[in-house]
Amino acid sequence: RARRVLGAGTGKLLFLSGATEGIQTAVLSALSALRSSASTAAVKPDLLLYGATEHKAVPEALRHWNALLGLNLTVLAIPVGHDGRHDLAWLREHAPRAGLVCTMAANNETGVISDLDGIAAALASSGALWMVDGVQALGKLPLRLAERGIDYAPFSGHKLYAPKGIGLLYVREGAPFTPLLAGG
Repeated sequence: RARRVLGAGTGKLLFLSGATEGIQTAVLSALSALRSSASTAAVKPDLLLYGATEHKAVPEALRHWNALLGLNLTVLAIPVGHDGRHDLAWLREHAPRAGLVCTMAANNETGVISDLDGIAAALASSGALWMVDGVQALGKLPLRLAERGIDYAPFSGHKLYAPKGIGLLYVREGAPFTPLLAGG
């Protein structure tokens, strides 16, 4: 059911404790891959981008894992316009230098629905990994994760009346994956 609702294709669906754990896992996975490929990449990303109206879990995770992994990439907020939507021209300009781009599908405070197709187009030739926080969109918007090329998408089950402490992380087939927890 989850695969169908999310348009997940053949990607991995990992059930975990909530969106915060999903965000941490996605950011760790992406940044670990960036660290591993840093010595062999022809063009080395130097930016980590997130939507200016993103939940604080995202920029804090970016800063935490960036520092812990010793990447020292610049963390920048993607500006939003008066309508609350991402500045796609700014994103197109900065995307070629980005290793990871994090956006929301729908904002929990303003209700603004992101232009995911516009963001996908802005990232199309960048090589950046893309995480979409899908918490507010779960079961409400057609996310079409696989079709849009989204690499990671965390969700919280309580948005569909599941008990708190239940979440889901989508990982696109072929996207880097590093487990947050091991050995249990």
